[in-house]
Amino acid sequence: MDANRFLTRLATRSALVLATVLAASGVPALCPAPAIAAGPDPVLDKPVFSRPLGSVAEQNAIFIQLGGIIDRVPAGEEIQMSWFHFSFSDVTDSATTPDIPGRLISAYQRGVRVKIIVDQSSATGRPFQRLQPVLGSTDNADSYIVHCADRFPSQDRGCIGTRAIQYTDSTVTAYNHNKFLTASRIVLGTGASVSNVVFQGSANLTWWDANSRICAPTGTARPATTTTTG
Repeated sequence: MDANRFLTRLATRSALVLATVLAASGVPALCPAPAIAAGPDPVLDKPVFSRPLGSVAEQNAIFIQLGGIIDRVPAGEEIQMSWFHFSFSDVTDSATTPDIPGRLISAYQRGVRVKIIVDQSSATGRPFQRLQPVLGSTDNADSYIVHCADRFPSQDRGCIGTRAIQYTDSTVTAYNHNKFLTASRIVLGTGASVSNVVFQGSANLTWWDANSRICAPTGTARPATTTTTG
């Protein structure tokens, strides 16, 4: 037997012995765990449009963008969010249909501070019902989700705005119509760190806005978002 063949067999037998010993001792085998494919990085400093008549991914383009930002906020950083009609129904999370409330909960669980303010109509929606038991509603805590009527239960108003406009047949009061999320820092797939990320949207966070909201007969005027960095 030549030296090369001897060394090859010796190395193979040594590896088998080591694997057997590790297995018997309860130590995991020295094999790489299957990689979990990460989604693409969010688009930065450019607008993103949804396409209500397109594929599921095209319909949910804005929500995919939002989920991608949330997923990339590391422990110790902060998400601040204020949104009108945060009223998703529950879904099974996937690359094309992100479970935004679930991803916010995951961010909180990995050590991200999550602070959310929604309009009072969103307080009866599933996202609020899922997030409130986890984040709490103490607005001077590190994390919370609140709505405007928490502070002003007897008034029909926004969290800050109080103006009421009187029309001939109705009165329109102020309400929280914001649609933005900020992240103190995200980490891209390349490892690059980006600070002060602002996600500004024009769509409510509902599935109807994703697959039914067309503002022109051609379907070319669509909900949009822009993510900027600073």
